[in-house]
Amino acid sequence: MFKRILVFAIAFVIPMIIASQAFADPYKPITSTYLPDPLTPVPGSGQCTVYDPSFSGGSFTYDCTVASTHDDFISFSADLMAHMDPNDPYNQSVYHGSTGTGGLDLIVFTGANGTKNDPISNGTPKQDFAFPDPLDAPTGNTTDFGLPNSIATEWGFSTTDHQNGALVDDILAYLHTFDPNLNIPVFNFDMTEPGKDSDGAQNLYITGKAYIWDPCAVEVSGICQGAPVANAFWSFDSDDDGGAKEYDPDAWVTAFGVMTAGPYDLEHNVGGGKLDFISYAPSMDLSEYSGEGYQLIVDFNLQGIKAGGEELFISGRFAPYDTSTIPEPATMLLFGTGLVGFAVRRRKI
Repeated sequence: MFKRILVFAIAFVIPMIIASQAFADPYKPITSTYLPDPLTPVPGSGQCTVYDPSFSGGSFTYDCTVASTHDDFISFSADLMAHMDPNDPYNQSVYHGSTGTGGLDLIVFTGANGTKNDPISNGTPKQDFAFPDPLDAPTGNTTDFGLPNSIATEWGFSTTDHQNGALVDDILAYLHTFDPNLNIPVFNFDMTEPGKDSDGAQNLYITGKAYIWDPCAVEVSGICQGAPVANAFWSFDSDDDGGAKEYDPDAWVTAFGVMTAGPYDLEHNVGGGKLDFISYAPSMDLSEYSGEGYQLIVDFNLQGIKAGGEELFISGRFAPYDTSTIPEPATMLLFGTGLVGFAVRRRKI
């Protein structure tokens, strides 16, 4: 009798328990999904077409890969990755996972105003983390979100107490619940501008930066003295400044609402609740800044908002393909299939 029960448990009960844990909450993956090689050509024609009224005829076609770069980041279209996903049907692809509102991810800004980052959870066993609350992104008919270099668009810092900011060590601990080797934060963007422009696109325009901040560059008897210091930064814009990689808040990057990539018609403006773009800076290895009380600051600015509200969040649900051997493209006229991307060099200040 005992043997029969044991056989039944092994054959039926245990697999059902494992399956139920795997599918009970698809938005809290135990491990990361690794993004593909950014230099992989787009299937079929190997060409992309983007739509914007500033182009002659309203569109522009060019040779493209699955990812694109602008300054210091690499970017992917979640819809393209879902079409190309070899493991899942399109409508069930991990790349179509829900965005992070509700405490599932570390939210930088969101149109779901009042959302908290305390706690956010992931991993087995469950771990809770407390981070600064997300910024409130505008909703409705407005033109801009913040101004370049405005403190109102900066998330993650504390000028008086380094324990109240988004500590690098805490972000690393959160990422490690997905993958113990994951040290690079991957940014996910939900573009919530349903509807079409006259050209059929409804695009957004974005610039931004992320940087490492030392809020206690000088500490005397446990009290911070002097001005905080920025140790490294990564820019998010459409101008590489001839290789200088300086942040230009006026070099807006176009986030295309719709586009064509090889055989696929992509749409990034399907409304709230769906992931649209995935971006990371290959050189943003936070383990290089651990153990020092440093904070990660994120500053992004939007133009062309007509509905809202957009959402930007950090999650370990995706991991970079390879952070050590990705070459920088010789020429990038457009950011291609992703939202934005950033080059491969970290710069110290």
